[in-house]
Amino acid sequence: MSIKLFLASIVGLVYALQAATGLAIPQDSVSKRIVNGFYMPNAFAPYAVYLTNRYGATGMSVCGGTIISPDYVLTAGHCVISGGKYLPASNITISYGSQDSSKQTKATTLKVTAHPKFLINGKMDLAYDLALVKIKTISLSTNTARVPIYAGAIDAGQNLMAMGWGITQADSLSQILQGVVVTTGDVATCKASNSEFQSQNGPQLCTLTKLTPGQSTCVGDSGTSVVISQGSTQYLAGSVSFSVIPNGGACNSDDGVRYFIHPHYYIEFIAATTGLTQAYLTGTATSSSGNGAKELEADLSNKSNNVVIVTETVYHTPVFSYS
Repeated sequence: MSIKLFLASIVGLVYALQAATGLAIPQDSVSKRIVNGFYMPNAFAPYAVYLTNRYGATGMSVCGGTIISPDYVLTAGHCVISGGKYLPASNITISYGSQDSSKQTKATTLKVTAHPKFLINGKMDLAYDLALVKIKTISLSTNTARVPIYAGAIDAGQNLMAMGWGITQADSLSQILQGVVVTTGDVATCKASNSEFQSQNGPQLCTLTKLTPGQSTCVGDSGTSVVISQGSTQYLAGSVSFSVIPNGGACNSDDGVRYFIHPHYYIEFIAATTGLTQAYLTGTATSSSGNGAKELEADLSNKSNNVVIVTETVYHTPVFSYS
């Protein structure tokens, strides 16, 4: 059996933005391009941001991210590297304020901090596929909002909602943010494709395409929000990381297994890096007692040191020309 691993950025293939919802999805927003997905009105996800990174003379890759405070965006670690090295903050562009990528406002990127265990000697450990981008403080509004990190338990069979501006059925990037609903899988199936998967409450979440047949996001969705709804409130449950397609099929192949970083598992790292309290980050407080952003230099020794082990072929898409 040939197993393929996809990273969800445009540079390293990713299939993995399927997520949480109790949202009423407008029937007239159903997209004809992303399989069984829907266009996201601004009010649905004002916390989602469009992220691009520049590398080399003409290279550019596309990802997404999530506003967790007026001056921090959470994204995937592999969205801020190139050639086994971290990119400077000036190479990362964050755009926000609209689900239409052509109408967004660009933020000023100040600093990028990935989990200290994500990239060691040029090798990625996907169990730590998490980065925080500090931006010049932005104003929150109806179309620009932060989302709290979900602190509750997640079980198998949980519906989540994922979103992204990635590749659609038409093999082109979507200008409008799109979403799909996916469902978390059982531990045995999730672990079969990723030996380091622990549970839905560990470092990663896992969804199975067979539980929502045909529904999928595609290349370019890395780092984008995966949310769960509790009543009328949305919470950040995950961040798109990577997918495994056992038989090398398309984005929406029924045998696809998708993995998302579980932000709450890394709440200590997030709080230490941002200077925000865990209460603020999880939505149980309205302000932070922190004294600004802090760098996390120490090793989080209470977390797993293991590298994700997957039998895979990593595919890289052609580089976009950048000007």
